[in-house]
Amino acid sequence: FDAWQQPDCAYYFDKSTQTIRGDRKEEFFRQRQISFAIVLQCCHDHGLDRIEFVAVGAGAFSALLPPGIVVEYLKSAWASEKIQDLKSSLESIGGREIHLSFRTEPPFSHCVGIGGGVPSWYRESGYTAQGQADSWEDAMERTLFINAWDPWSLVGNGNENDHSVDGFYGRQSALSLLAWPITNSFIQYRKVDF
Repeated sequence: FDAWQQPDCAYYFDKSTQTIRGDRKEEFFRQRQISFAIVLQCCHDHGLDRIEFVAVGAGAFSALLPPGIVVEYLKSAWASEKIQDLKSSLESIGGREIHLSFRTEPPFSHCVGIGGGVPSWYRESGYTAQGQADSWEDAMERTLFINAWDPWSLVGNGNENDHSVDGFYGRQSALSLLAWPITNSFIQYRKVDF
């Protein structure tokens, strides 16, 4: 929601009210629920019990929306009965609780950029600060990181020139190569029923 030309902006945004179109609010909410369902399923499938969830669409790419609107949709989606039921079901099957670190005020992540290969966005995260892991190395082994990626570009987008969460992920990792089927033939489609 940072440019009128973005497909999501053109589809969901109402220029006259400067917010999400009234006839698409429920769909927008449902899309946030689907995001959480995919995240929970992925966490479960890989035996992880921590989710570092950035407020996707609430930071660098929400310039055209009223402040806080995306965060409110995300918080409502996470708290929804449907998502909490799925979470409980997956926790029961996996035998472990799944924790969510979800920053709801800027900065939405800890992408501080202290060097390639160093997970600087995690070093100061809620998990180690809250004592939920023995060390940040332990937390890294147990955490699913969610990138606020724009699907109309490669992961990392502008990398060093991009000051969004996606840019920091790109400049500190090999995600653009790992997340693109042309350079990673091991990527597999995994349908999530929700």
